[in-house]
Amino acid sequence: MQKLGIIDIGSNSIRLVIMQIRKDGSYSIIDELGDSVRLGEKTSGLNVLSKEKMDSAADTLRAFQNLCEALEVRDIICVATEAVRRASNQSKFIELVKKQLNLEIRIITGQDEAWYDYFGMVNTLSLSEGLIMDIGGSSTELILMNGRQIVNSISLPFGAITLSQMFHLENIVNEQTKKELHRFLLKHFRKIDWIQGAKPLIGIGGSFRNIGKIDRKLKKYPLDITHNYRLSNISLQNIYDMVNALSSGERKEIKGLSKDRTDIFPGALSEIAVVLELTGINEIIISGSGLREGLLYEYLLQDRQPVKDVLNYSLQNIMNNYELNQTHARQVWKIAYQLFDQLQREISAENNCHEVLKTAALLHDCGISISYYDHHKHSFYMILNSRVNGLTHKELIMAAEVALLHRKDETKIAAPYRSILSSEEILTIQKLGVLLRIAESFDRRQNGNICDVQIEYDKYSVRIKVAAREAPTLEIEDALSVETIFWKIFKRKIFIEGS
Repeated sequence: MQKLGIIDIGSNSIRLVIMQIRKDGSYSIIDELGDSVRLGEKTSGLNVLSKEKMDSAADTLRAFQNLCEALEVRDIICVATEAVRRASNQSKFIELVKKQLNLEIRIITGQDEAWYDYFGMVNTLSLSEGLIMDIGGSSTELILMNGRQIVNSISLPFGAITLSQMFHLENIVNEQTKKELHRFLLKHFRKIDWIQGAKPLIGIGGSFRNIGKIDRKLKKYPLDITHNYRLSNISLQNIYDMVNALSSGERKEIKGLSKDRTDIFPGALSEIAVVLELTGINEIIISGSGLREGLLYEYLLQDRQPVKDVLNYSLQNIMNNYELNQTHARQVWKIAYQLFDQLQREISAENNCHEVLKTAALLHDCGISISYYDHHKHSFYMILNSRVNGLTHKELIMAAEVALLHRKDETKIAAPYRSILSSEEILTIQKLGVLLRIAESFDRRQNGNICDVQIEYDKYSVRIKVAAREAPTLEIEDALSVETIFWKIFKRKIFIEGS
């Protein structure tokens, strides 16, 4: 087992993430730290890093290094973006850090930054196309993706900090300033003809994360999850109008907006608004993964090809981290899928049921790592909070609810989540939960005894015939405990016999 530290020296903040990497290639975040140094702030009209900013950055890096040493991190990847790469005295900063900390800083180009943004996103979201946008403090990256590959990319030399300084966005943004900023952004974005027709907009960076958090607070959204959160262009416009009508001090009262972004947030919102206007995009998907995750996946995958299946890769990583009995988990999934495949005419398949059931089946026992007793309840919480990449938020809730039902007769859905589930989706969850419960019973001895399942059914009953290596008495008796709940959900009697 090894530990990897990734440091991102950005124009607004410097961030450290520490990963624990197992021999099997699975990883987990064990610590994270950030500091708003604002290297991208200009103290003069020149692109020069001030001594004060360089000393402040060195102090932050020293604190990061101390944490890495305490946690026995041996490998550290440290990169710097626009604020350092454009500075005429960048070598002085690099030498300062090397001399004081013996830390090597790699200055990445704008194109490299765009690629790492893409690589972090493409390995954690099941999207095949879209326009990726990363708004930093001093630069903005746009990446066009199609077929999960980069088609085009560009790095623009302005971001949230530079726009705030250029147009004095700290206070209430008046109509004249709005028009001037709009003209400036329109001039630059119109030159990028390949952004036309792209959709959706995939947002990376702190500004997008704040937008998602504000929108969730306004809507009283039941999940506090940034990654793969989705909002409309109308929601973005509402946030834009609200923020621009307030001074920097008043913006501190906005729930979800970081206090260190109140003065630079209008610039980022303006960029997004203009891109939406030019492209006609009406949906924004927020990625919690970007440059740092791109560096991580490059390190893990040892090449520059994205994973073939985001969900499968994520589930394997989670199973390894929780040290699950994977033979049992995969047997339960195999049987659950056989049941689902033969009964799917009785189950709504509108919400990617295959992936929902797969997630629930493979992770249904993860709660045992907390306690065997009531582990279905622990599994519910853990699935919701384990960063399962490749599922929408609705699919994630459905998978967690299905796992919750694998050891209980109740069919109620937790109150906070009913608000984003339809009655049809709730019924689908209940049906999948029953199938998962039967599938687990069919591997009750966790030895793969049952090797095949065949179903015959009519309007009155469902008959399941199982093929087994030895008499499946225990498995059948355990599965028949669902008789009452099966009747309630499927409106049929259930019969199970060995073949």
